[in-house]
Order: sequence, then structure tokens, then C-alpha cells
Amino acid sequence: MGRSSCCSPDHINHPSHAIRRPPYLVRAQRNHSDRFGSIVDVRTRSVGTDVRFNHSVRRDIELLMQHEHDAPIIVDYRAHAEFEKLARSYGYDPANRWVGGYFEYQWRTLRHILRELPLDGAQTRVLEFGCNVGAGALTAAKLGMQVTALDIDSNLLEIALLNACRYGLADRIVFRHVPDTRDLPFENESFDLVICCSVLEYVAPRLLAAVQREIDRVTAINGIILVTATSNRLSPWEVHSRLWLLNYLPRIVDRWMETDLPRGVLPWTIRYGFGDAYQNLDYLDAGHAFIRAREAFGASPAFMLLARIWNALCIACGINVGMLLPNMSMTLRKHRRA
Repeated sequence: MGRSSCCSPDHINHPSHAIRRPPYLVRAQRNHSDRFGSIVDVRTRSVGTDVRFNHSVRRDIELLMQHEHDAPIIVDYRAHAEFEKLARSYGYDPANRWVGGYFEYQWRTLRHILRELPLDGAQTRVLEFGCNVGAGALTAAKLGMQVTALDIDSNLLEIALLNACRYGLADRIVFRHVPDTRDLPFENESFDLVICCSVLEYVAPRLLAAVQREIDRVTAINGIILVTATSNRLSPWEVHSRLWLLNYLPRIVDRWMETDLPRGVLPWTIRYGFGDAYQNLDYLDAGHAFIRAREAFGASPAFMLLARIWNALCIACGINVGMLLPNMSMTLRKHRRA
């Protein structure tokens, strides 16, 4: 299919399979879109009339109005049309919040997390590990960081490139196709920040330790591994499938059912799986950065009150609150070589 020059497939670096994206995810994305609508749709609808808005959508509108001055803007409508066409051809709905609206969502959320990190702004070398449609990479690039984004799925990388093109950010991101993430095509200590957003739970359990060792290898001394929006195996609610108690089913059930059911990752696997050279910044900070970022998201006062109470209890127990959330989050700093 025809592409604008900035969106040539040559922009995706194909070098040298650990991450699995199961078919249920597309169905879950479509269901989520039906419930909430895309961010673009929310911005253009009028409140009242025949459209029934729930609390989450109302909050989306309020936050979009609050951040309208610096919200991501589509600047290349040819790339936008190609993005939508390509997404549909690969079975994704471009109107879905987690496809066409994912960058805007991450700009309203992940941006605040990144700004709380002790990093050197434009000098920060960022790797988005498992970039999907590129929302995290676009967020870091818009903040002025030096960004590399990788994924095992070449189709998603094509969509991510077009996503970057339509927002005018393609020249700020290097996209890499890496079929086996146990062997990353980067030198030791290449990155100051590695973003793992909703990805490590898709790594096959038998491969996860090797993948974490590779992430550790490419993380610089004093660099940060940010694990966020990651399904937590301790949670009774599995966030991607939206099913209760699925996390507690032993994996032998999958063999009996001849399927591959989604599960989260245990928090101590995240905390210690990268090696013993990491400090838990969320705990050392007593959760203050976590709380500030969530306030900046626009979370409700009731949520923030509960978050502060829960955070205080977790810190008193020697852990950070993000370790116990259904969408787990953890900020780890590499303070020495292993």
C-alpha cells in the first residue's frame, strides 16, 4: 500500500519470541472500545442528547479539556488515513482507545510518571520494550527524550511507525524489530530508561528470566526500569481478560483446556528478576512520586484518599503500593553492576 515518505518500512530496523499477544486481546480491546469509546470520539461528542456517558468518560472529557493546550495533535492526515487502513487490515480497530487513542491516553498518564523520574531530560536514552502501537515511545519522544522502540510483532511496528508519522514524531524514534527478546541488539548499558508497559505478562514464564537478564544488560548504571500497567498475578481480577480469579488458576489448567489463558506476573518476579543491583525507588521515596503522578492524572479525591492510606500501609510493611495493584507498577534503579 502507498506510504508517505516519512513512513517508509525502511524506518523500521529489522535486525537479527518471547512475547505472546493472544487472540483474546483484540476481542477485549473491542469490548473496551464499545464501553468507553475512543478518545477522539469522546472529544467530539456532545454531552446530553441520546449519548449515555459513564463516570470514566466524563473524566476523560474533563482531563482532555484541562490539557488541551499540550495534547497530542495529528499533523499528517495522509499518515493518519494510512494508520487507520493498516490497523484494520491487521485486525485492530483504529477507533479503539487502546489503538488510535492510546497515545493520548499515555500522554495524560505516563507523561506524569516520566516527569517524576530522576532523569536528565533530553539526554535520556529510552527503550520502550514491547512498544505495541508506540504510545509510550511517542510520549517519551514528545517530552524530548532519545527513544528506541522494539517489538517482536512486525505488524505492530508498522502501525507504530504510522502512529508516529501522523503525530509528526517519526524522526525522533528508532523502531526495531526484535523477534527474540532474549538477545537484544544493543550494547551493554545502552539505555538510561527502559519502559515495560503492559508487556512482561505476555512473556512466556519459561523465558521471562532470560528476558529480564537482557533488559538488565542494556540498562545503564543509575538507569531506571519502569514497569507499569502490568497485570498482577496476586490480583483476583485479571486486568486484560477482565475475568475474576483467573490469576489463581494453575497453568496446568491451560493444558487440560488446550488454550493459553492470560495470567499476571508476581510482584517479586518484577522486583528481583532483573538482578540484585536494583533499588525500589517507589519504596525509597515512600510513594510520594507515585501519589503525585496519580494526582496529575486527575484521579478523584476519593481515590486519592484511599491511595494515600493504602500507600502508607504498604510502606509500613516494606513494599510499595504499586506492587499490590491489579495494574502493577514499580520503578527500579540500577545502582551498581551485578
